[in-house]
Amino acid sequence: RNPLLEYFFYLLKAEIPMTLDLTTFVLQIINFLVLLWLLHRFVYAPLRAAIGRRQEAQLAAEKAFQEKLLALEADRNALTAQQAQIEKNKQLAEARLAEEILNVRRSRMAALEKELSQAKEQGFSRIDTQLAERASQLQQQMQQQADEVIRLHLLRLASPAFEAVLLERFLADIRQLDDTMKSELRALNWQDKAEISSAFPLDSQQQSQLLAALANLRGEAVQADWKQDEKLIAGLRVGLDGKELELSLSQGLALLPGKLLAREAVAALPADAERPDETPERTSESQADEEQP
Repeated sequence: RNPLLEYFFYLLKAEIPMTLDLTTFVLQIINFLVLLWLLHRFVYAPLRAAIGRRQEAQLAAEKAFQEKLLALEADRNALTAQQAQIEKNKQLAEARLAEEILNVRRSRMAALEKELSQAKEQGFSRIDTQLAERASQLQQQMQQQADEVIRLHLLRLASPAFEAVLLERFLADIRQLDDTMKSELRALNWQDKAEISSAFPLDSQQQSQLLAALANLRGEAVQADWKQDEKLIAGLRVGLDGKELELSLSQGLALLPGKLLAREAVAALPADAERPDETPERTSESQADEEQP
């Protein structure tokens, strides 16, 4: 309870006779001023203080709200940046994954191509091997067939008359030997008898011609041991101290199939392939003719 307020309300309720004079007027003014002071002191000041406190509370609340709003805005910006970073990382991860998948695909394709190439090469190698084996078998069959056919034809040609022709050729070859070959033959041991084999028996005239040719080659008479060898088919073979001079159909049979196969191999070459030179073969044949007439 406030005594001053009670007194103020008492004055308002009291029926005091009022006389309009200077003292009363001054007292009324003083009362009014006192009333204003009382109102200001006990009413307006607390009210303004309450209003100020409320305004300060509102300002504090508004400030807190603004701070919270700024914090939320910062969080929203952080979440947006984090989401953008996550999206960027996702794109980078997808790009790396696509690159890794592409690299794995390329490596697997390279491995498959390598395996296919190896399998193809192995297949070609097997085919080449089979073709080579087949060609070798065909060559062997052709050689056997050619040998049989030629042997049959030569066996039909074998006769004493044909052997006489071979004897004439043999004697001519002996006369045409070069000096080097003659020196080598003369250096042999002629003390033993010369072994002379023929497919058919030689008559005395043929034996005399052959001994005369050998004597001319040696420079003195030659003794011979005459034999008959049907393996020669037709022809002669003279053995002198381990060295033989032969001209017979059997010798031709041994050489002819190989020459036929060589010719077949040359004929099987492509048209643009380089064919082997035949000059060395002819030279070797001529040398063989000179060494073994």
